[in-house]
Amino acid sequence: MENQARDSLLGMAIGSALGLPHNLQYQSTSSLHPVTDLLLNEDNQNALWSNDISLAFCLADALTEGYDINRIIDFYLDWLDNNIWSVTDRFLDKTIDSQTFKALQALKNNTYQNFDPEKDLTSGSLKRILPIIFYTWDKPLKIRFEIVKELTELTHPDNIAVLANFYLTEFARYLLLGDSPRIAYLTLQEFMPIMLKNLNYDKQEIDQFWRLFNSEIWHYDKQTLNPSVNPVDSLEAVLWSLLISDSLIDAILTAVNLDGNPETLGAITGGLAAMYYGIDNIPRNWLNNIALKDKIEQLAEALYHLYLKDLHNERPITAQELM
Repeated sequence: MENQARDSLLGMAIGSALGLPHNLQYQSTSSLHPVTDLLLNEDNQNALWSNDISLAFCLADALTEGYDINRIIDFYLDWLDNNIWSVTDRFLDKTIDSQTFKALQALKNNTYQNFDPEKDLTSGSLKRILPIIFYTWDKPLKIRFEIVKELTELTHPDNIAVLANFYLTEFARYLLLGDSPRIAYLTLQEFMPIMLKNLNYDKQEIDQFWRLFNSEIWHYDKQTLNPSVNPVDSLEAVLWSLLISDSLIDAILTAVNLDGNPETLGAITGGLAAMYYGIDNIPRNWLNNIALKDKIEQLAEALYHLYLKDLHNERPITAQELM
């Protein structure tokens, strides 16, 4: 039985686990230190993923009872207080986006979140947003957007973070509906600028996505990428890795071997690539050794029966319905 929730959640965990040891060791993942295999934790012989992915699983778990922003917040705070869905120390540097951690502390204490776009605009929310697509894929555009905006602004109240997350989830939606990564990219290139204008975003904000909206990014040289903590930079690096690759493994290894943040790029690329390619051809030792594999599969099974079992029986989505 095809279950794209299972594939995508495990793909996120595998991509994160491939990149995380190199984040923790502050290593460059250039040609001097290429990532080629999954490293197992010495204590329990599992491959560990980051706490940002723990929060993605918290989001997915909360969705098993429908969409409720307060329930999602409760899950996030349960992670903060009780380490649910964690496989690493939640206070360990480089396993959680710093802005996310700061924002969750503010939510817990019911205090104002002092967000500074110059310092706090990161890819943390981009890394955990993907599971929402299992719930929103058949919802009208405005509802899809409002849900992504609400989720993003819990930790990253910034228009660029919202737009990056909206782009990512719309791209994932096309993959979920059966389109190839290139078709998804070209379709969004045609319709996304119009969507954003209709949502009243100004030209200056839309122009930050200029390269995605106006070029075939797979033709760019690796050296033109800048996979920083900025969500637009991360999004470009993820899509480049996916679009120049022809398999799940190739896409993830391409992403984690870009200089920058290998764990972030691996996790997001893994979630998208596994949604499209499936995980049948992934090395068995990668899949079998991923931490909490059985629990992830149980969660994905619940999401499948709630939201995806009739996915491919739906009629095609027309261009007019995108607007």
